[in-house]
Amino acid sequence: MSTEGMWIRRITIWSVMPVIQLIIGLWLLASPYFLQFTIYSEPRMNVGLVAPMVILFALMRMAVSPQWFWVSWVNVVFGIWLIISPFAFGLGHINDLMLNFVIAGAVLTISGVLSQFEPAEPNPDHPAHQ
Repeated sequence: MSTEGMWIRRITIWSVMPVIQLIIGLWLLASPYFLQFTIYSEPRMNVGLVAPMVILFALMRMAVSPQWFWVSWVNVVFGIWLIISPFAFGLGHINDLMLNFVIAGAVLTISGVLSQFEPAEPNPDHPAHQ
């Protein structure tokens, strides 16, 4: 039996959280150039690895039904990593770089947790729910 059309997705504050995660991921990709920290290899490699994964999981969360809530937990883990990464690399003394990672990580973590509250509404027209 096909699960296509089994769930209804309504636009709510909870369903918009993956869009915020997508924007954070795009910002992270662009931030080395806007904040001019391309000379530091660790932060550049960090965003080069983390940002595409954040974007991928945000797009995946938008594509799957609300019951696949675990997809956002991956971005919560990436958000926590972004918060601690400038200190792990010993770059906490560079204020703009540190603030960029901490703020982006906090927003990513909060939006990932909040997206768990998206309601999963069954589609009454789907044969599985009749």
